[in-house]
Amino acid sequence: MKILVVSTGGTIGSILTEKEIKLSENKLKILELYRRQSDPSVEFETAAPLSLLSENMDTETWIAMAAFLKEVCFNGYDGIILTHGSDTLSFTSAFLSYGFANISIPLVLVAANYPLEDKRSNGLQNFSAAVELIKSKSFQGVFVTYGNTPDQTEIYLGTRLCAADSFCDFFRDFTGTPLCVYKNGGFIWNRTPYNPDKEEILRKRTFFAQWNDTFENCIKIVFPYPGLDYQTILPDNKTKALLHLSYHSGTACVTGGFPDFIQKCKSRGTDVYFASLKQKEKFYVTTNEILYAGAIPLYNISAEAAYTKLLLAYNQEKLSAEEFINKNIFFETII
Repeated sequence: MKILVVSTGGTIGSILTEKEIKLSENKLKILELYRRQSDPSVEFETAAPLSLLSENMDTETWIAMAAFLKEVCFNGYDGIILTHGSDTLSFTSAFLSYGFANISIPLVLVAANYPLEDKRSNGLQNFSAAVELIKSKSFQGVFVTYGNTPDQTEIYLGTRLCAADSFCDFFRDFTGTPLCVYKNGGFIWNRTPYNPDKEEILRKRTFFAQWNDTFENCIKIVFPYPGLDYQTILPDNKTKALLHLSYHSGTACVTGGFPDFIQKCKSRGTDVYFASLKQKEKFYVTTNEILYAGAIPLYNISAEAAYTKLLLAYNQEKLSAEEFINKNIFFETII
């Protein structure tokens, strides 16, 4: 069993000093902790192409990370573990899911809620579950392992992870139920109408995201909130598309000028997407007004998966943006 461990920094690669949490020079302390307690037969190779706190992640860093991974000979490993910060974990996991949807081994992102020397840290728990995931030979594609509680570790599809809450540091799956959990030495699959089964996970996928050499940061996100003034957020000419998120019911305020804002964006050459809508026969009257004004609906997809997919759609030339967006690349759209 041979696993490549790729360190990119984050809390799992940080230390706690008297004054602050900062990146550690020992980027792979997690391996030292794992080797003290676990299977000595697992062979690890290591790499550290990046070192940053994930709140500082940007599109250039994503491209650099992906470029490193594309140079890896996947046939030489049983799996890859990428250690990452928790703040932008859900965005990076979605981005990498599109770019590496076709790989035949698991690429598992692992984070920690606290630095490893803190007794509350779940870093070793998450890393250990990632190793077991690879050893099981039951997964291929991009996944995240994260234990919200000490008694089990959730396994998330890379495109279904939603950001952690600000108080408990708990992550959640977009559908409310993760793909499976690792508990008591085994994987328990959550068989829901929305989760793929083992056969679908292991099915060969031929389509994956490819992008131009000149990758542009050309997508903006707008979150709805009472009092949003659309006059202050008109996009510049570098913005190719704007993702306007909805409230949980698929709505947004229309009395504040959103329909007019859509028309102004379109006149500037900026497409406006509205996400995430549930596929229903009837929408609220406010939703219909938004769609009549020209917003393009995105259905049953998380904010992170929608943003990263749009970013890739407008940075590739193989397909039209519409064709790219309509492809379900790695289970991002809930069917």
